[in-house]
Amino acid sequence: MALLRALTAKIDDYRIFAFDHARADITNAEHVNHLLEYIKPTIVFNCAGISDPEICEEAKAGAFRINGVGPGLLAKACLRNECRLVHFSSWGVLEGKNVHAQGEKANCAPESAYGQSKLHGEQSCLVSLPSSLVIRAGWVFGDGQSGLITEWVSNAERRMNIRVPKGIIGSPVFVDDLVDAACHLASMEAKGIYNVANHGKLTWAELAKKTLSLCKLPENLVVESPSVFKAKLPQNCALSCKKYNDFSGKSLRGWEDSLKECLFHMNRYSPG
Repeated sequence: MALLRALTAKIDDYRIFAFDHARADITNAEHVNHLLEYIKPTIVFNCAGISDPEICEEAKAGAFRINGVGPGLLAKACLRNECRLVHFSSWGVLEGKNVHAQGEKANCAPESAYGQSKLHGEQSCLVSLPSSLVIRAGWVFGDGQSGLITEWVSNAERRMNIRVPKGIIGSPVFVDDLVDAACHLASMEAKGIYNVANHGKLTWAELAKKTLSLCKLPENLVVESPSVFKAKLPQNCALSCKKYNDFSGKSLRGWEDSLKECLFHMNRYSPG
C-alpha cells in the first residue's frame, strides 16, 4: 500500500496497476507473461514474498517458490515484454559474521530458509534480467494494521511480553522511506543491488524498547529469547547504504526520526 500511495502521488502521466497474489501469481510463468503482455508496463515493482522468517522455516517449499523461483519467472516475463523490474530483497541474505555494516558485496551465506529463498530470488532476477534493480531492505516497519511495530504496541498495551531474537544487530527502515528510495533509484534507471535502510544500527531489543518508550509503555516487556525462534538469522545484518548515497546524491534519515513519524501516524506518539 505504501508503494501504491507513493506512485499515485508522484506520477501523473502513467496508469498504475496493483495486483494481489490472487490476481498476479508470480510462480506461474504463463500467467505472469500473459498479464504483462496485456497491461504492457514500463516498469514492474515486485513486492511479493513471504517476509516472516519463522513462517519460511515452517513452509520452506512455499518460501522458495514465492521468494526464490517467482522473482526469476517475473524477470523473464519482463525481459520478454521489454519492461524494467524493481525487486525487493532483504537483509536476510547476509552471512552476518562481519562486525561492520554490510555493503552490497558482503558475503551472502544465509542459514535460514528465509535468507536462502530471498538470495535465490535476487540471483534469479539478475541472471534472467541483468538490468534488474534489486533493493536489499533493512528491517521494514510501517504504520499499517499489521506488521512489526503494530504488533509490539498492541501486545504491550495488553501487557504481553514482546519476544525478540537475542543480540542480532540490524538497520531498520520505515516503509515510506524505503518506497521513496526505490522510486528515486528507479527514476535514475539504477540496476544491480542497492542497500536501503535508515541511518544507524541497533538490536531488535533496542528497537522494541525505543518503540515502547515513545508510546509511554513499559520497556521491561521486551524479552530477548534466542531459544523460541527456529530461523537462524545473521548476527549482524546492519546495512551500509554508501552505494545508494553516492549514486543518488541523497541519504536516508536516522531510524529514530522515522520511528517517531511512524508512531505519529499511528496516533501513538506526540512531539514534545
